[in-house]
Formats: sequence, C-alpha cells, structure tokens
Amino acid sequence: MPSARVPRVKEGLSDMPRRVLFALALLLVLGASLSARPAGAAPQDYIEACSNGVAVPGPRANSAPAPNPALVQDCAILLSIREVLAGDATLDWSEERPIAEWEGVTVDGQRVRQLNMEHRALEPLTGILPPEIGRLSGLELLSFTYNEMGGSIPETIGNLSNLRYLLLTGNRFEGAVPKAIVALSKLEVFRAARNYLSGPLPSSIGIMHSLEQLNLEANHLSGEIPVGLARLSNLETLALDNNSFTGEIPPQLGALSKLRFLDLSSNRLTGEIPPQLSSMHSLVGLVLFGNQLEGEIPRALAGLTRLRWLVLSQNDLTGPIPPELGMLGNLTDLYLGSNELTGGIPPELGRLANLRHLSVPSNRLTGVIPPELARLDRMQKLDVYNNSLSGQIPAALGELTRPGTGALREVYLRGNELTGCVPESFRRESGQGYAPLHHDLDRLGIPDCWESLAPGKTGTGLAPAPPAALPVAVNVFAVVATLVAVLGIAARLRTASRP
Repeated sequence: MPSARVPRVKEGLSDMPRRVLFALALLLVLGASLSARPAGAAPQDYIEACSNGVAVPGPRANSAPAPNPALVQDCAILLSIREVLAGDATLDWSEERPIAEWEGVTVDGQRVRQLNMEHRALEPLTGILPPEIGRLSGLELLSFTYNEMGGSIPETIGNLSNLRYLLLTGNRFEGAVPKAIVALSKLEVFRAARNYLSGPLPSSIGIMHSLEQLNLEANHLSGEIPVGLARLSNLETLALDNNSFTGEIPPQLGALSKLRFLDLSSNRLTGEIPPQLSSMHSLVGLVLFGNQLEGEIPRALAGLTRLRWLVLSQNDLTGPIPPELGMLGNLTDLYLGSNELTGGIPPELGRLANLRHLSVPSNRLTGVIPPELARLDRMQKLDVYNNSLSGQIPAALGELTRPGTGALREVYLRGNELTGCVPESFRRESGQGYAPLHHDLDRLGIPDCWESLAPGKTGTGLAPAPPAALPVAVNVFAVVATLVAVLGIAARLRTASRP
C-alpha cells in the first residue's frame, strides 16, 4: 500500500512526556513502513516512495509531477522484487538513495539499462527471478552469474525487448528454457550454463537472428539439437556440452559461417560427423568428445584451416586417421583417443608446426611411431598408449625435451608392441635445464639405450630391463592428464569470446 508521509516530531520541553513517547513510537512505525513492505508488494505500492526526489531526482510527488515517470516505474519494480531476488541475502536498494547508486543498477538516460548482480561471492543471491522482471523493458543487460538463485526462468523474460545480454550461468535455475525467449530479437549473448535446466530447446530458436553466443553447457537439456540453430547467421559460439541431447548432429550447422567454437561434447549424440561441418570456415574449436559418434573422421575437416582444437575422443569412430589433417597448419591440440581407429599414425601430422598436444591413445593403431613427429618442436604432449604400435622409439623425439623447443613434458607409450630400447635422449637431467618429463618409459619392458658404455660396464651397452609392467594399471596419470587437458580446452572455448 502507499506509504504515509512521516510527520516531523517537534522537540520541545513543554510537551508532556506521554505525548513525546507516543510521537516517537509513531515515528518508528511509520519510518519502518517506508523501507519494509510486505513480501509480494506490487510495484504500484512503491510509486510514491520512488517519487520522493531522492531515489529518482526531481520534485516531490505531492508538489509536481515526477520528471521521469519511466525511471520511477523501474525504481518501483526493483523495490517490489528486492526481497524476492535476494532471498537470504540483502540488497542496498532503498528509496532513500539515488537509484543510480544501487548495487548492480546502471541508469542511462531515462531507464534502468543494466542489472548486473554477478559473482556475489560473499553473499550470493538465493531468491528467484519473479515475473515482474519482464516489466523492466529498458534493460539491455541482465546478469545473475554465479549466485545461488533457483526456480524457473519466467516466460515474461520475453518482454525485455531491448535485452542484449542474458547471463545466468552458475545458479540453480530449473525447468525448461522459456519459449518466449525467442521473442528477444536483440539478444546477442545468452549464457545459462551450469544450472538444472531440462527439456528441449525451443524449436523456433532459429529466429533469434542477433544471437552471437549461446552457452547452455552442464544442464539437463534433452531432445535433439534443433535444426533451426543453422539459421543463426551471426552465431560465433555454440556450447551445448554436458547435457543429454540425442540424435544426430544436424548437417545444416555447416551453414554457420561465423561460428568459431562448437562444443557438443558429453551428450548422447549418435550417427556420423557431418562432412558439411567443413563449411564453417571461421571455426577455431571443434569439440565432440564423449558421445556415441561412429563412422570415419571426415577428410573434409582438413578444409577448416583456422582450426586450433580438434577433440573427438571417447566416441566409436572407426577407420584411419585422415592424412589430410596434416594440412591444418594452425592446429594446436589433436585429441582422438578412446575410439576404434585403425591404420597407422600418418607421417603427415609432422607438418603441424603449431601442434602442442597429440593424443591418440586406446585405439587400434598399428605401424611405427613416425619419425616425422620429431619435427613438432612445439609439442608438449605425446600420448599413444594402448594401441598396437611396433618398431623402435625414434631417438629424435627425445630431442624435443631440450631447452629452446616446446619442451616435451609428457610421453605415454605403454600398451604397444615397441621393440629396441629407450633412447638416451629421453633421459636428460632436469637440472641441466631440461623440463621435468612425465612418462611411462620405465614400464615399456624394453631397456635403456646408451651412446657409449659406462665406465666399468661390459656387454651389450644396454641397461638392465626394468620389471615388466602390470597391464591393468595402465597410465593412470596419463588418463587424468588427458582428461584435464580436454576439459581445459573446452573451458577456453567457452570463455574466449566473452562480451
């Protein structure tokens, strides 16, 4: 209800004590009514308070019309939802302070343009998004990133016709992505990752032509990936990983010529990798690990000349590693592990001058470790364990551990059929300027090589072979390191183009 004006209590020794006490009590009661109203109060209950010349600068409501009725309305809406948003937290919004000084509120011109409550680590908001939020029609940015808010995203969010950024990552929002969100024709960035959203994406999402970033990773979304996403011609980031999407990857996504990052990992996607994805010529990262994809790796992916991250691990892919991947001159990370790939490691991969991580473990690869890989002087990790590789370890690979190169730091070769001996070049001392090397060389079942016999040694010049490794305990460190690296790539994909 409208708050009453607080009468001034005149101080005077002539007042009787009883009258003084009564006036003070009235002051306390009425004063409290200005700042505390019943939960669920409507915005119109705050119009008078917001017209007091303080919250919204201007003449008082009882002397002249408010100079900015739209901002007064925004003020009243925010005060009416203050407690609902805050939950167990507190907000400093009050009619006794200018609205431009309220926490998280940005006023530009005649309206509230931004409501930015992200990263309140010391006192996170624990409330909900009430339907009244849709009445703040001047909003361009709405962010509650990394709080502890719950409930559903109201359908009234579709009324925010000027909204450009909707950032809800890291909360406890549940329920469906509201269908009304497709009405936000100016929306450029929608992030609601790491929540509990469920159900399918709106089928008409393709009409959001201004959308540049869509990040809904780590929810409980399901159903098929909408074909309509292919109509989002301005889309640069699409991250739908760690959900429960099923069906095939729509080949129509190849029409997204501006797309830079595509992450569909850790879903339940089936079918083959569409060769049409090779038409996304702006693509920098393609991350599809942790699905049930089958068939061969499309050779056409070699047309993605800007690609830096190709992560296809943990699927059911078959056939050879395409030699054409050696044409991806900007590639830094190639992860193809835990598939059913056959054939050899293409020597053409030695052309990838920028490659840092080459990970192809747990496949059915045969042949030798190509000596051409020693050309990759920026390589930091070589992971080929659990295949059927044979032959000797190229001695030149060990030279990649020397200072002045990419400093090869991880080498995992176990679970193959390697012969010969471990080159001495892998046994550099870290105290000589070489980076510490994480490896499984002592578990290969082959001896070390020595360039010359050590003093007092006789015989073949080979060090005694170490004890045979237990096949069950295969490279636990390597598995963990690979997983951490893949997750790190996915994280970089999602943060590389923040507004």
